[in-house]
Amino acid sequence: MAKRKTNAKVEKQASRAIPIINMKGSPEYHAWISDLSSRTLIPVTRIIRQAVAEWAEKRGHSAPPEM
Repeated sequence: MAKRKTNAKVEKQASRAIPIINMKGSPEYHAWISDLSSRTLIPVTRIIRQAVAEWAEKRGHSAPPEM
């Protein structure tokens, strides 16, 4: 079977990615954020990243680095 071609840039980015946070919450909170994600078609991780970046900016902190 032939090997599947891969995108080197994607592989490099994936190999650099590390876990940053592990959030705990109630089942109700999970349902709320999951519903928000499905209604907006925005992944939960992107919602969290944007919220943290906006929070930092409002408080005079630097913007996050590029992923």
